[in-house]
Amino acid sequence: MNINKKIVLRVPATSANVGPGFDSLGMALNIYTEVSFELSGSAEHNDPESMELEFEGCEEKYADRKNLIYTSFVKGIDHLGGSFPKKMKIGIKSEVPVCRGLGSSAACIVAGVKAAYEASCEQYCDREVLEICNLIEGHPDNVTPALMGGFTASMQKDGRVFMSSIPVSRELRFIACVPQFSLSTEYSRSVLPSSVDFRDAIYNVSHVSLMISAFVNSEFELLKTAVSDRLHQRYRSGIIDEYEEVIEICEKMSSTANFLSGAGPTVMIIDQDQSNTLEMYQERLLKLKRGWKAYELRIDFEGTKVRKEGF
Repeated sequence: MNINKKIVLRVPATSANVGPGFDSLGMALNIYTEVSFELSGSAEHNDPESMELEFEGCEEKYADRKNLIYTSFVKGIDHLGGSFPKKMKIGIKSEVPVCRGLGSSAACIVAGVKAAYEASCEQYCDREVLEICNLIEGHPDNVTPALMGGFTASMQKDGRVFMSSIPVSRELRFIACVPQFSLSTEYSRSVLPSSVDFRDAIYNVSHVSLMISAFVNSEFELLKTAVSDRLHQRYRSGIIDEYEEVIEICEKMSSTANFLSGAGPTVMIIDQDQSNTLEMYQERLLKLKRGWKAYELRIDFEGTKVRKEGF
């Protein structure tokens, strides 16, 4: 590994489980986590524990060797059979709310693994990076768009990730309704059933097919019906305070469609009516008690971007 170098990565937020696309569909969004890695000193040892580690811009409770960015970097280097520098400083600047269903964990994983590949100075393809990210995350629906950008379909089989980009309009407009409270993916998964009714499975298959076609063909009027889900939203919505009130706001604004972002608690709205301004959404959300904030977002089509200094 080269030494006295700096790697800066910009990773987009993501919204997964899009509509009925549970654990398979995800999209990158134009708010970002920027992570920098400053590497210095001898790069001749294989023990990450002997590496001096420093964090900047990170909450104290996350500033240790359990940090997800750090552990993902280590797993990337280990996979490559590389070595570690004497010292590493990780800097973090993020616009992405943590534990809100916007892929904050996926951003950390992608940043760490891709930085390891960049630091190795070897030629590589992002498909290989994606495989390692998926091993860490456990499912590919967030890490795929975070790395590749755009709207993606992904699945894992026999230890491999299969993905495809879904062509969608750059004019798609999203309003993310984000509360002050967080919701862990682990807890949100714990409320899901171990099996589902066959009719519900058919329901989701038919709806996800229509939804993808509607996105591809910009038939946005179909989305209100097509985004409906029976696999996870009915269970998770019950543990999200003021969820029904946010949905009522969507209906009164006559928005195009809405769905739960990731594991929640963020509610993602598709609204192609430009007269429904961000301020109008925020004004209504302020009447609720749990500190909801509206963000106007677009799909990020670039994915993770890298800047290197000193290479």
